[in-house]
Amino acid sequence: MNDKFYELPEAKQMAILLAATEVFAAYEYKKASTDLIASKAGVSKGLLFYYFHNKKTLYLKTYEYVIQTLHDAICDSHLFEITDFFELITYATKKRCRYLHRIHLF
Repeated sequence: MNDKFYELPEAKQMAILLAATEVFAAYEYKKASTDLIASKAGVSKGLLFYYFHNKKTLYLKTYEYVIQTLHDAICDSHLFEITDFFELITYATKKRCRYLHRIHLF
């Protein structure tokens, strides 16, 4: 990945990551179109590949973004106070579902 990506305005970074998240969520990796990602993000395909040298790098960055976003949405101080395994799973799952519902993915 090109470090120039991090020099983009945060809004443009988010547009690319959200577009990639949407397309990778809708299609399996092989069928996810970088043309569609670029179009949804409002950038050219060439620029997309300037920042992410290939589709795999974009996918891995998108995966990292999604994991971090879910972590931030789910982990709170109460989560670390729960000692019962099943209560922990229930709490985390409910928070995840509320988050996904809030962003209209569920």
